[in-house]
Amino acid sequence: MIAANVRATRLKRGMPLEGLAEAAIITTAYLQRVEYGRVNISVVTLVTLARALETRLDTLVESARLEGGDQAVPGAGQTERSTRGETAAP
Repeated sequence: MIAANVRATRLKRGMPLEGLAEAAIITTAYLQRVEYGRVNISVVTLVTLARALETRLDTLVESARLEGGDQAVPGAGQTERSTRGETAAP
């Protein structure tokens, strides 16, 4: 989701990839990997991108449920015991 939100916000602002990379002091190649979800970015880089995009951090980390309906959270509703591979009691 972060990848899609970074890209969507950049495009909404009319900012070219190179412009955002320069403003965030990262390489264009790295920003491309961020936008395609191919790297895990640090919180520091995420904050830097939010500032460069002149947006709030939560805009970049909002969940998909705002864009396309509720998304299930993996592991939601499971007991601690069942998440370790054991069968939970009925």
